[in-house]
Amino acid sequence: MFYSAIKHFIRSYMKENITDSFQKLKDTATDYAKLQLKLFKLCVIQKIDEISVLIISSFVFILIGFIFLLFISAVFVVWYGTTFGNYLTALLIIIGFIILLFLIFYVKGRKWISSAIMKKLSSIISEDEENLLIKNKKDK
Repeated sequence: MFYSAIKHFIRSYMKENITDSFQKLKDTATDYAKLQLKLFKLCVIQKIDEISVLIISSFVFILIGFIFLLFISAVFVVWYGTTFGNYLTALLIIIGFIILLFLIFYVKGRKWISSAIMKKLSSIISEDEENLLIKNKKDK
């Protein structure tokens, strides 16, 4: 009788503990999944931010380069026109130079620019994965 009472107590105690343990495990796993989802969202937002900064800074750099080229072209046309007295020739020289730059860009520049952009984007994307791996190794 005493043995069966102890046995009944142990079974009911273990059943409650196992049920509580499984409930705690379920709650912990749910919280962990929610935190992982939040971390993923924050990482995506950070990546989008870094990529948008890259795009905007590249656009500003190209715009400044275009304005510089326009200014240099205008200075050259004025200088050539006043020196040699022929503004039309100066404009044709500038147009030829711009067409030459466009052709060089079209043939070679697309590869250079796309490889530079791909390198930068891949470094942005893989940067946090490497940092997380290093952090996980330090935690262990």
